[in-house]
Amino acid sequence: MGLPSILLLSLLSQTASPAAGYTASFAPVCAWLLTQSVPADAGQPSEDAHRVDVQLESVAGLGFDPAATLMAGGESALLAGDPEQAIALLARARELAPGEAELARLHAHALGLGGRLEDALDATGASGSSAWTALERARWLVELDRRGEAMRALDEALSSYPTLGSARLLRLRLWVGASGEPGSDISSELARLELQLPGAPEVALLAAEVARGAGQPQRAAELLRHALERPRSDAWARPTAGGSPGDAAPLDAPAERALRLALAAALGEAGDHAQAWLAAEPLLETGPDADDLVRLARLALAAGEQLEALATLGAALVEDPTHGAAMVELGQLLGQGPELTAALAARHLTGDPTDVRAWLAVLEAERAGGRDQAALARLDTVPAALRGDPELRLFEAGALRRSGQLADAATVLAQLLPDPAAAYELGLVDFARGHFEAAAASFAAATAASDDRGKPPGLVADAHYGQALCLERLERYADAADALDRAVAARADFLEAWLQLGLLARYRLGDVPRARAALARYFELGGDDPELRRWLEAQS
Repeated sequence: MGLPSILLLSLLSQTASPAAGYTASFAPVCAWLLTQSVPADAGQPSEDAHRVDVQLESVAGLGFDPAATLMAGGESALLAGDPEQAIALLARARELAPGEAELARLHAHALGLGGRLEDALDATGASGSSAWTALERARWLVELDRRGEAMRALDEALSSYPTLGSARLLRLRLWVGASGEPGSDISSELARLELQLPGAPEVALLAAEVARGAGQPQRAAELLRHALERPRSDAWARPTAGGSPGDAAPLDAPAERALRLALAAALGEAGDHAQAWLAAEPLLETGPDADDLVRLARLALAAGEQLEALATLGAALVEDPTHGAAMVELGQLLGQGPELTAALAARHLTGDPTDVRAWLAVLEAERAGGRDQAALARLDTVPAALRGDPELRLFEAGALRRSGQLADAATVLAQLLPDPAAAYELGLVDFARGHFEAAAASFAAATAASDDRGKPPGLVADAHYGQALCLERLERYADAADALDRAVAARADFLEAWLQLGLLARYRLGDVPRARAALARYFELGGDDPELRRWLEAQS
């Protein structure tokens, strides 16, 4: 015999007394000990089940009601969060007292909590008719997607208890879902429920859903904020011993989660992404699951918080390494390249504002987004000690050129020569000013060093190509073609240079073999021009 069994019989033998009150004071102890003794599957014959029967006989012999003791044990198991143990105890109790309605109701309640909804519905058939039973039936039927039956169960609950707020709320939710759009009747019922259940999260969520359906996301956000900030009653509170539905309760974690996610969605619909993120951010401290983390990452990204989105998606994959949405969205975020790098760099600069590479990453993101004026403004925030850095000055010259401030760009570049990158940038400035001779000379200077070591990737090929364009405008076609030959030699997949060489050879030099070879290479690299393709095919 196990320890709980020994304790039970020992206590009963030592404390039994003709005084019924004295003996009854140990009923809770008996109930607790039974919860330690009954196997999880009490419906199957076993040695343990036989031992419990022996214990029950002893209980009965001392004046206890075995069914009542088992029922008390079932309630204790429910309070301890163990519905399976409660189901086992209550099933045994019903075998002993099959006609006890309250026992049947409690058994059905335990089955529902245990997720055995069909069994719970069957059990309520023997539990008599009460508002609470009908409400529980309705909830189970909704979970089983049997909405018509759920509506009838709610009507039954409200017929005997018209002010049962949780039943009215669930009925209204089914009504809203069936109607598809709000009406005056729904709005009136919502107003009555708000008076009856002030601050109840479910009322606020439903009212917000109706407001969003009516195209009023700001109104929805107001309702949800109000629900988060004010005292409330819990319309869904399940009664414990002596309790009743609708008792006052603090806002629990699931309710706060639902309210905050709904608030964030409403604010997002209203276009206020920053506030949407602020509304949802506290959920990061509540142990969200992977699905919630992905939702939070989306909100962070919409608010421009790339680093928060990155960290949140990483946390989602730690929570669930196979979460498909988290993997896809993390890949998309990493694909943003310069913007994400800039966000990381900006965070780094808060701790080390003297890191030139970080400043360049932030500035490059502005350039990639076509925001050269913003980049120039940001350059003014660089610490004075870094202002003379050649790379920062070169970036400044490029931003000035792209902004049309060509003279200012040329002034900056003159101070950086003979750096090859500065010479190339000066060639672009002169080309934009129509100074083709000067531009050709600058492009040539960019390639004049004895080797290409230390030059930015692609600079040599780009400089030869720029020189060719200048020479073409100066009608020096043979020299332009030679410059294009050097460009494709430096970069074999230089699509634009192969095209320009083919056109120049065909139309300006009359060199058909050279044009044919250049255009063939152009099409091999993926170029597409129907007219040129027909010409090339005609030459073969």
